[in-house]
Amino acid sequence: GPQGGILFTDSEDIYRGISGNVLRFVSNHHLHRLPALAVTAVEMMYFGEAYADQVVRNAKRFAESLASEGFNVVAENLGYTKSHIVLVDMKRHCPATKAAKMLEEANIIANKNLLPWDPPDPDNPSGLRFGVQEMTRCGMREGDFEEVAKLIREVLIERKDPHEVRTKVVEFRRQFTTIHYGFKLPEELAGDLLIALRL
Repeated sequence: GPQGGILFTDSEDIYRGISGNVLRFVSNHHLHRLPALAVTAVEMMYFGEAYADQVVRNAKRFAESLASEGFNVVAENLGYTKSHIVLVDMKRHCPATKAAKMLEEANIIANKNLLPWDPPDPDNPSGLRFGVQEMTRCGMREGDFEEVAKLIREVLIERKDPHEVRTKVVEFRRQFTTIHYGFKLPEELAGDLLIALRL
């Protein structure tokens, strides 16, 4: 869904506290995002539990696959993750900033991330952060994230040319073009929307 969220409360005190301070952390309301937020909320009522379950299963398998490909995945002793996030400590391989750039050139998006034991230098973190929620919504499942881990290994451990790997990534991504865990549009409406987006 869109950025932002909704706060619900039945407490008058909490309501007054939030209302009196809302402008300290919200610049403006961006009312145009509310219809998208409403659709997302309704979709999550119908599909949210299955989506969240698949996201966590994908993240765990992705973390396990990255570890088996030779990466130092954070929190192995805790089962790696309980959310959509997978963190990798890149100290053994290359700076996280460089790793994120190399992956971007291969059409794989990750971002540098400070890890708890890093010195507070945001320009030189040792962590690389991956999220699986977007590609889960595009239909990827556990086995697909095993393939993604192999592609990441090619770039960051085998040091293959990112542009060479990019070709494989683009081809692999072509399998995942349908949005899952949401309402399906009638075919004729979907076609009209694609035409409108191309204008």
